[in-house]
Amino acid sequence: MPLVQFYGLTEAYVLTVQPIKYKDVTGTVGSAIPGAELKIVDPNDPSKELGVGSVGELAAKAPWVMKGYSDPDDTRRAFHNGWLLTGDLMVMDDKGLLYFRGVKKRMIKYKGYPIFPRDLEIILMKHPAVKETYVTGEQAEDPSIGQLPVAYVVLHDEYRGGKVSDKELIDFVNSRVAFYKKLRKVYFVDRLPIK
Repeated sequence: MPLVQFYGLTEAYVLTVQPIKYKDVTGTVGSAIPGAELKIVDPNDPSKELGVGSVGELAAKAPWVMKGYSDPDDTRRAFHNGWLLTGDLMVMDDKGLLYFRGVKKRMIKYKGYPIFPRDLEIILMKHPAVKETYVTGEQAEDPSIGQLPVAYVVLHDEYRGGKVSDKELIDFVNSRVAFYKKLRKVYFVDRLPIK
């Protein structure tokens, strides 16, 4: 039997499933199940719907979506014109398939460019020295720049004690990403900060 992906959240149960006809497409969480309406919206302005290929926040409508939280303010923040704002960043392809790109609250803004920490974490985890990592934004001295991507890294025991440098990890990432996604600092830690 083919393995397929699906996507859901506590507030909305299941919203997508990967169609069997696209069972060989990797990385997708599928498309809307019957009864669910989905769209990608601007993370900073949910009234603007984004097109195919644009990363934005997933908004959902379905009969099984929650009515709200116990706190009315939380409910107001979670909905826009009846659409649940999931907080998850996704991109849709021309087949209507969705691809997870990160979580809205973890998006870094560098000179107006969005950077998704998860993308940099995936690259860092491919380095044999890296046991765990957490990428976040650090405020630049110049406020017009925004945030700079930095990584907290826990090394495998055999790489501790100076056997790998921060420069090596920075170069490892930066040789694989666009200019605006470049990692600026690596902090070696014994355990990751609370996410």
